[in-house]
Amino acid sequence: MRKLSWIFIILVSAGSLPAQHNAYILKGVVDGLENQKVYLAGFYGEKNTVADSTVAGNAGQFSFSLTGKNLPGLYRLMFPGKKSLDLIFNYEDISFRTVYDHIYDSLRFFSSIENTVYFDFMNMKRSFNLKFELLNP
Repeated sequence: MRKLSWIFIILVSAGSLPAQHNAYILKGVVDGLENQKVYLAGFYGEKNTVADSTVAGNAGQFSFSLTGKNLPGLYRLMFPGKKSLDLIFNYEDISFRTVYDHIYDSLRFFSSIENTVYFDFMNMKRSFNLKFELLNP
């Protein structure tokens, strides 16, 4: 009976671990970024460490493959003109579309629950800050 309890505990524990895929896809479309270089960087504080790069296609589309070597955390997409977009990677595919001239205002996620929640929060925070500035001269 005691062995069965231990086996059950081990199986339940193993089942709660995240499933390991070979690769996750980060794909985006940035209207107005046709045929431009895009960098994927991990960052900590002010330091960016470029992990990969690609060239956006004719319609501004690009993709990166994130493997088991990519740890969960914040990553930064860096575009020409010192523009960037910070994303959360936590072992899930990420798909989005935006406009180069208004990256954060036009950002829409098609997959990635964590990024959707994060940017909804950031938009709400920005809205509250604007209202607070109007009240506090």
